[in-house]
Amino acid sequence: TAIEERAKLMECTRGAFQHLLNLLCDAVVELDGDLKLKAPGKLGILLSHGSGTDLRGRSFQDLVVLHDRERFEKWVTSPEHEFPLQVSLMGTYNSKVKVVVYAAGIHDLGQTTYFVGITEAEEQLELDCRERTRSKESTYMGSE
Repeated sequence: TAIEERAKLMECTRGAFQHLLNLLCDAVVELDGDLKLKAPGKLGILLSHGSGTDLRGRSFQDLVVLHDRERFEKWVTSPEHEFPLQVSLMGTYNSKVKVVVYAAGIHDLGQTTYFVGITEAEEQLELDCRERTRSKESTYMGSE
């Protein structure tokens, strides 16, 4: 029937989005129309909340730092995602993790699902490496 064919097509579309984002990103999450986590994937590990923390049902907005929330919401709910967006997410102990996010939205039968791919920002990784190197150098210099 037409309904079964549509369901199969939507499932293939969902799988394609997930597969593509998994190839590009460190973590892929699935959000409902209210931006709540339906499938958090590896997000807890990425943010160092540990693999035992279940983020399912939590508002993704709560994980985005305050000054990036409005910008993220406008971007993810827009009909087109022409470019990735850089935002900061809250890690453990209120640390900030700079990430680049990619999104794909599926609108079907009045329901919306967003797939969001998350990759730690390169600039942040380089900065962290430089800070660790400086810290080790100052520790080494201070021990003489």
